[in-house]
Amino acid sequence: EICLLINKMANHSYNTRNSNEDEKMISKESEFIIASLRSLFDQNFKELRSEMSDLKDVIIKDLIEENKKLRESNNKLKDKMMELESEINEINQYGRRNNLEISGIPEDIKMDKLEEKAIEILEKVNVKLERRDIEGCHRLGKLKKNNTPRKTIIRFVNRKNCLQALINRRMLRSLNTADMGLGNVKLYLNENLTPENNRLAYFCRKLKKDKKISKTFTRNGVVFLTKSDDDEPLKVPNESFLRDLFPEYDFEN
Repeated sequence: EICLLINKMANHSYNTRNSNEDEKMISKESEFIIASLRSLFDQNFKELRSEMSDLKDVIIKDLIEENKKLRESNNKLKDKMMELESEINEINQYGRRNNLEISGIPEDIKMDKLEEKAIEILEKVNVKLERRDIEGCHRLGKLKKNNTPRKTIIRFVNRKNCLQALINRRMLRSLNTADMGLGNVKLYLNENLTPENNRLAYFCRKLKKDKKISKTFTRNGVVFLTKSDDDEPLKVPNESFLRDLFPEYDFEN
């Protein structure tokens, strides 16, 4: 109908002898066409908007579902990564089972005398050794500017000597280091931990210092903590465990 009216108006536009009545008719028909076109546009626009809204809902639903699957997949990958990192850390720690760290030996003890001095210190905790019982002995890290003694690491041929030294290490508390030519220093014997386990042990010492836990210790390279004197020791497998156990604690400061 709209097309017929348009054709009719076009025919009138070529006829210069149209009466006033024809002009009025054309005006009314024009108004009708405009109104019809507007109505048609409004109707189509509403339908299009409705279709767009439905399409938007479908797209959003699909995106939500896809995002959910991606999060689940990401969480699985994170869990797998943590599992692999834990396995690598355990293997690394196992390779250090024959190692022992001695802290406090002054830097003026030269490298050629370091092993001899380490053997002397271990004898004070009832671990009798000969040079053939030690696979290696050296300091860890670079020399510090303030000449703070670096840790000395000893690798035993027999792990039993390492375990015995750790069991008897409390005997160092009563040791007169001056009589050994070490001056007035404090000596400590500790397990040789991986960087990850060393970090966990550091965090646990911070918790103990801030009285968040009762005590902490390491055993066979594994870090443990006890929340109170009446609690059983808890194994600390990773940093996430600590952060979940103490969500309000600031581990970085």
